[in-house]
Amino acid sequence: LVGLANLGNTCYINSTLQCLSNSNDLTKYFLLEYFRNDINTGNKLGSNGAVALKYYVLLTQMWLGTGNKINPADFITTIKKFKKQFEGNRQQDAQEFLSVLLDQLHEDLNRITEKPYIELLEKQKGEDELVASKRWWDLHKKREDSIIIDLFNGQFKSETICQECHKSSITYDPFMSLCVP
Repeated sequence: LVGLANLGNTCYINSTLQCLSNSNDLTKYFLLEYFRNDINTGNKLGSNGAVALKYYVLLTQMWLGTGNKINPADFITTIKKFKKQFEGNRQQDAQEFLSVLLDQLHEDLNRITEKPYIELLEKQKGEDELVASKRWWDLHKKREDSIIIDLFNGQFKSETICQECHKSSITYDPFMSLCVP
C-alpha cells in the first residue's frame, strides 16, 4: 500500500521494486532479518552487503512504515554506485533492472565464500534424467548458494546433437530468467 516517489525516469525501478517486494518469501527473509546471517562481505562481485542492507531498509519502509509514499533515493543511489549502467536518469528496461538487482542481491548474500573450480560433465550415457539434473544442481550450489538461487533459479535442459556422428550432449544449465518471444 506504499508508493515509491518517481525521481525522474525511475518508474522502471519503482515498478520492479514493487513487484519484487511482493515476493513473500524474499520479503519475509529480509523483514525477519535472516539476511544478516548471509551477508558476504568478501565477495568481489558483491557490494560488501550495501545493496542488501539498503534493500532491507527500503522493504522496512514499504511494509512497516506509516506513510503512503516513500522516497527510494538512498536505495537507487546505492544500486547506481555499484551498477554504473543505471547512472543518470535515462529510461531503462525493467526486466534488465530486475536481473541486475537479483544478481547483486545474490552476490551480497552468497553463502559460498570460496568458490571451488568445478568441471561440469554432461549427462552420462545410461544416467537417469533426475540423477543427472540433481548432480548439475548440486554442483551449481557448491558455487552459488543464496536465497535468490533458492527462490529464483531453475534449470534449463539443453540437448545438442552432432550432425556428423549423431552423438548427443545433454546439459542442465541454471537460469534466473528466460527470455521468451
